[in-house]
Amino acid sequence: MDELIVALSITDILSVLVPSPLGILAYFTHQWHGGAASCHFYQVTGLWFQMASMCLVTLMCVERWLALRLAMAYQLPARQHYRGRICIAAIYGITFVVASLPLWGLAPEALSGSGKVCQAWLTAIPRHSQQHVFYFVFLVLGFINVISAVMVNTSTIVSLWQFQRRFGSKPAERMSNAALQIDKRSVLEFTVMVLVVTIIFYLTWMPALVSTTFITLKCLLLSYKLTFSTCYSGFGNTAKGRCAHKK
Repeated sequence: MDELIVALSITDILSVLVPSPLGILAYFTHQWHGGAASCHFYQVTGLWFQMASMCLVTLMCVERWLALRLAMAYQLPARQHYRGRICIAAIYGITFVVASLPLWGLAPEALSGSGKVCQAWLTAIPRHSQQHVFYFVFLVLGFINVISAVMVNTSTIVSLWQFQRRFGSKPAERMSNAALQIDKRSVLEFTVMVLVVTIIFYLTWMPALVSTTFITLKCLLLSYKLTFSTCYSGFGNTAKGRCAHKK
């Protein structure tokens, strides 16, 4: 758990320190500096660290759920740090790949034609079907984290209620030596803290997920309408040509 807290703290700090100077400079000068390279760096680092933080919070929820279940079973959690480090490394790798998808042409260009505005990829409007790939992957990753966090936290709340009912119900002579070493109060307090942090964190993410979903669905509907109308008009022109040929 300590490694997750350190990783989340460092990621949150980097999400502010790395991209913010470029954004602050553009805000006060009313134009973007550095061209496409700095714009892409600004977008990739911002998305990368933010998505990594989201996944780390979800992983913290899972870790707390497992710790609470073990505490209820009067068992000590296994201290295998390499598993946590592998999960953290996997989160950084996966989120970096997702944040880099627009660099491969799978999202609209962030820098405007004049080079003065670096628009966020999450608010840009896709122009063709290939540019929908980034939004689809982003939404899948985002909602997987949200749904996982809701399910795990719901189970954690139920486990907390059961834990409170069973707290101290077993006599000491029936407990193992490992159970006597468990600090139940710290487990409870830390689990509640993680629940509160998770709720606040995902409340800040929901507007971005909802707006991106709305933009993506709207663009898909428009593209389907244009495709259908083009096919229908093409079919009508073909039919008219055939009728004129018969005449």
